[in-house]
Amino acid sequence: MTTLAPIPDASVDLVYAGQSIEHVSRPEAITACREVWRVLKPGGFFALDTPNARITRLQQDEFIDPDHEHDYTHQELSGDLAVAGFEIVEARGINHAGPIESRAEFREEAVARACGLFSEIEDCYILAYVCRKPEPARSG
Repeated sequence: MTTLAPIPDASVDLVYAGQSIEHVSRPEAITACREVWRVLKPGGFFALDTPNARITRLQQDEFIDPDHEHDYTHQELSGDLAVAGFEIVEARGINHAGPIESRAEFREEAVARACGLFSEIEDCYILAYVCRKPEPARSG
């Protein structure tokens, strides 16, 4: 995930990373975002999704999956995407968990039933983003 070396610069319109960014360290994820930026054409899109640490940590103190290197909060991932230069076109949550604050309030079956895309991203089990590599400013 951290190298897209075989792919030429500015050669693709879309990169999708589903349930993968959490499997590399945060520094490696930043490297991956830079690689995506490199291979995208101006105006191209980067779509990704990942578990929401704010919700998954209610199931376990650390990570929901021991294979995860870093589970993200919305604030962390949206900040990293902005630092990489991406414009976040849309940020949505998948599987609404509600505004829960404690482990006692988390109900896995309720989250599984609350399917769909939701604007309340921080209250959802999955963070989902559509980002865009801006086109260069045109001189007038």
